[in-house]
Amino acid sequence: MPRTNLPDNDSRRVPLRLARIAGQVIGAFLLATALTLAQAAPAQPEALDLLKNVAETYRAMNTLRGDANMAMQMHGPNLEQNIEMPITLSINAQGKMRMESKGDVSMVTVADGLTLWVYMPLLNRYMKIPLGQAGAYGQTEFAIPRDFLSRFSKLAENVKEATVVGSETLNANGVDVSCWIVSVEYEPPASDESAAPSGAAGPSKRSGTTKLWVEKTHYLVYRQSSDVKSTGPGASAARELKNTLTFTCLTVDEPIPDETFVFKPPEGATEMDPSSFMPQGPAPKKD
Repeated sequence: MPRTNLPDNDSRRVPLRLARIAGQVIGAFLLATALTLAQAAPAQPEALDLLKNVAETYRAMNTLRGDANMAMQMHGPNLEQNIEMPITLSINAQGKMRMESKGDVSMVTVADGLTLWVYMPLLNRYMKIPLGQAGAYGQTEFAIPRDFLSRFSKLAENVKEATVVGSETLNANGVDVSCWIVSVEYEPPASDESAAPSGAAGPSKRSGTTKLWVEKTHYLVYRQSSDVKSTGPGASAARELKNTLTFTCLTVDEPIPDETFVFKPPEGATEMDPSSFMPQGPAPKKD
């Protein structure tokens, strides 16, 4: 009988065995890769849980220092203004703060525990406001509030609605920072329901949302953006304010020298009346 060149059964089984082994190796590799990625990328948290973690982080914080870019956009009747400025910020848990800004608005703001100082180098003029009265002059609308850490430690309070809307990688301290983006709407502050100034038609109405870019591991906020609409008594249209603060460098719990929170007016600087620089709000109600 003539011989054929057909492979015998054993020789035909070898490629099949190799294919099965290769398939098992590839499958194991893909499974291991998937498990590694699942461990490296934390599952999306509940928004309120995320805010609570941020609050706990800032509640335990002693100091914060950072470099950031601030952008403000204001729109409304007879109002159209865009401001961008780099800032440096130093804050401690005792409510002391120093912020220096450059660019469109050059300013030094210092809260020393008793007084809020606002100095404008281009004018060589400054304002001196007791901390208890700072809110009446709208300080929180253009400057970092002195109670920055306290505010962040209360992020999970009075939440009306909160949603994790995605994630984004920012760059800070020279490295990539992976962040959750959480959108928050808060219940309106009690001050919004207070009596209107004399002669006004009614109280101002405010509404808006805040977005926070929260680092996924240490729960530090690397960007915050707020969109606020307010309608004053008798106003025909709302005023819109968008404020975004993005940190490019951020360190916490490192010592800050005491002199950082001391301000002495430069030689020749003149003091100005805060009410001449910004409108004063209604006086707080007395019990």
